[in-house]
Amino acid sequence: MTVVTPRRLLRPKLMSFDVFGTLVSVRDSSYGAFERILAATGADRIDVKAFWEHWEHQNIKHYWDRPYQTYRDICERSLAETFGRFDLEGDSRLIGYYAG
Repeated sequence: MTVVTPRRLLRPKLMSFDVFGTLVSVRDSSYGAFERILAATGADRIDVKAFWEHWEHQNIKHYWDRPYQTYRDICERSLAETFGRFDLEGDSRLIGYYAG
């Protein structure tokens, strides 16, 4: 067992905190971008919250399915799948409204 004495205290150089979902409401701050995406496809009749939830679920799934991919690529792929799920034709590059 290592004894920690005042002389042996750790002095971190960097600390990181995950603020998403606690300090930052990702959902609420994303809806505006997704409203613009839906409007650009002529689909403003679609519930933006349901659309975003499906997109986010796809995003999380894709974090793990390939060795490395950029966040932008994940977002575009998820948007293309979400357009399909809602029977919409849209350009997945519209994700630029969100992850520009």
